[in-house]
Parts: sequence; C-alpha cells; structure tokens
Amino acid sequence: MILIADCHASARHDNEDEFFACLERLAQTRHDVVFLGDILDFWIALPGYEHELHRRFLSWCQAESQRRTVGFVEGNHEFFLAHSHGAAFSFCSADEHVDAAGRLFVHGDTVNAADRGYLRFRRVVKCPLIRWLEEHTPGATAIARMIKRRFEVRGRQWPRHFPEAQLDAYAQGWFDRGVQALYLGHFHQGRVIERPDGRVVQIIPAWQHDGLVGVLDGPGRVAEIRPWRELPVP
Repeated sequence: MILIADCHASARHDNEDEFFACLERLAQTRHDVVFLGDILDFWIALPGYEHELHRRFLSWCQAESQRRTVGFVEGNHEFFLAHSHGAAFSFCSADEHVDAAGRLFVHGDTVNAADRGYLRFRRVVKCPLIRWLEEHTPGATAIARMIKRRFEVRGRQWPRHFPEAQLDAYAQGWFDRGVQALYLGHFHQGRVIERPDGRVVQIIPAWQHDGLVGVLDGPGRVAEIRPWRELPVP
C-alpha cells in the first residue's frame, strides 16, 4: 500500500505536472493507494467550483479503482468530495476510514481536541447548509474565498504548535476501539511513534516538499518513506 499526503497540487504551486507524473508511476505499481488529504490545493467538490485539475484526478482514481484499492480521506483543503464523488474511489470519507486490518487513515486536522475554535469552524464549513449555500446562492464564491483564506492562515500557524499530547490522546481513543495503526498527514513533517505493544502512529511527510510517499509492504506497520520516483514497478 502507498500512502500519500499533502500534495497541494495546483498551478499556484507549479507542481501539477509532477503530480500527474507521480500518478502515472503509481499506476505502474501493484500497490493499493490511500490519499490522506490536501491532495489538491483547494477543492470544493460542487458544480461551478471544479476545474480540469479536479476532473483529471477523478478520472485517474475512477480508472485505477477498478484495478486496485484507491482510498481518499478528506483534508482541510477538500470539501464535499465524499458526498459528490465517493463512487470514484474504493472508499472516500469526509473524516476517517478504518480498514479490515485495523488500520486507521485520517488527514490529521481533527487530532487537536484542544483547538475547539478550529473544530467548530471545520464543522460549520463542511456542513450540509454551507454545501447548499455554495450550490444555490449568488454570493457563494465569496464564501469559498473566505474559507480558503481562513485555512491558509491556519496553515501558516500550525508548525509552531505540534499537539503531541493531543495526538497521543487521539490515538489512544482509537487503540481502545481495536485499531492497530494510525496513518495521517497534515503536519507535513514525518514522524513515527511505535508503542511497546506493537501499535503504531505514523505521520506521512508532505509530498509537496520532496515528493515523498509512504510504502507499506509485508506484515510491518511502519511505512517506509521514499521518493515517488523510486517506487518499484514490475
């Protein structure tokens, strides 16, 4: 399984060509793929908000999900993807996904339970009412711009405040429910926490910076981090 987080692919970041080259490489492998959110720089998955970049990515996911598992968990830069395009993936969740092996996949922006202001804001901007407003009101583009600016400000602030205690509490809550490993993105810097009982929390580094992905092979629970160009192909 290949884990990919925080690509932020966009013309603004001048990384669209590399992103789709990475997808071509993934298609040559035999691995399942899980996208851990913030894959495209900003995505409101509603009519009138999507562009060729979104359609091209969806087309790839729809085709590849016929050949392998292709999963997606929304980050804080994706909105209503599970609602609008869930059928393009093997699984697509607005929050988190736990597979049959007890592995939890989540973006990571909801880990910090102490950041109540952000969690309230996230619930509001992803709620059905906002989705309806963005679909039906003339001023909806202004709402979208406001949301984007708010998340960009948050994005500039997060590196100073890694919520280690909150991550530990979040993970423990899932371990108590039988989960064996947690994989997340959001924090951009890779990190592995291996517990004495063998359970694992792993942050996959942002693809955006160095083109890194996580590779889960065999029975181990820690993904090997490597550049996407070094993914083995048959």
